[in-house]
Amino acid sequence: MLTFLAALLVSYGVGSYREAARKDAAFEATRNDARRFADAVVAQDDTRPVDRQDVEAALASVAGMGYGRLFAVDSAEGSTRVTIELSRMYQRSVVLFGPAETMVDRCFTITFGDSAQGRQTRITPHGSDESCVEVAKQGQ
Repeated sequence: MLTFLAALLVSYGVGSYREAARKDAAFEATRNDARRFADAVVAQDDTRPVDRQDVEAALASVAGMGYGRLFAVDSAEGSTRVTIELSRMYQRSVVLFGPAETMVDRCFTITFGDSAQGRQTRITPHGSDESCVEVAKQGQ
């Protein structure tokens, strides 16, 4: 009986470790989604996005990669600042209650700007503890 309990605990520990690794991989995959989104925005035309419709169209084009939500589009002289939340699903290991899949969310601030060297795009990933609502408010 003690051997069975030890095997069960080891199995749970390994499962928890693998789940954490899948969560980290999903969290990092949002960074690639942000890059694809920025590339889609830039590919729309040769200028930086100036209105919400441009940004929404680009976000819809990369929605198949995960889930995206637009929080803010702020245009100032020479740049456009976009705040988006990208999400990815990952598989939970030990599911006693609740769904077998869950989602990880990450907020990004993407700044599209013009400079003497040409167009520049800066992607700023925020931590899992930062809300996109708060990030969008800070940018205003």
